[in-house]
Amino acid sequence: MEENLKDNIFNDGSRPSIVEVMDRREERVYQIRQLLNSENCVVCLKLNIPGEVKNNDWILKVFDKAVEKIDKKLLEENGIDIEKKSVQNLKTGPEYIFSVIEDSKIIKEYMVEIEEETLIGRLYDIDVETADGSVSRQDINKEERKCFICDKPSKICSSSRAHSVEEMLAYISGLILNEIE
Repeated sequence: MEENLKDNIFNDGSRPSIVEVMDRREERVYQIRQLLNSENCVVCLKLNIPGEVKNNDWILKVFDKAVEKIDKKLLEENGIDIEKKSVQNLKTGPEYIFSVIEDSKIIKEYMVEIEEETLIGRLYDIDVETADGSVSRQDINKEERKCFICDKPSKICSSSRAHSVEEMLAYISGLILNEIE
């Protein structure tokens, strides 16, 4: 039964066109710019999901867990107020965008902790933006993200297409089934 589920996690769901994905990227950049000012930073959560399917019930479960972890880390653990919160369930994938008035490097450190605390966190793509640009892992002296499959830097595997989409989706399917529910 579980093998059947693994095969089916990404069989169903929204399959946006490349144009829809690119249009949403532009809209997201605009939305973030509208929220930014000299006192705040903006956080944007998306998920790293390769392949055609960008949203379905499984993806939403992963996303909801990430939102819960972010809210807990900021609000409950550190007393940081989240402002201008936007949670969107889109065909191109769910997104959580909000602003906070806090040092952007501290926020980036918290977001990297969330990305690294569990295996499923490797699916989280949490960006921190300021009026001066993105805060990178390098800015807070953290290693770059690792590949899901081989643990090499993800940029290397991504640019060389070292792993097939099918291989990545099989790994992610197993990860989701083991970590969610």
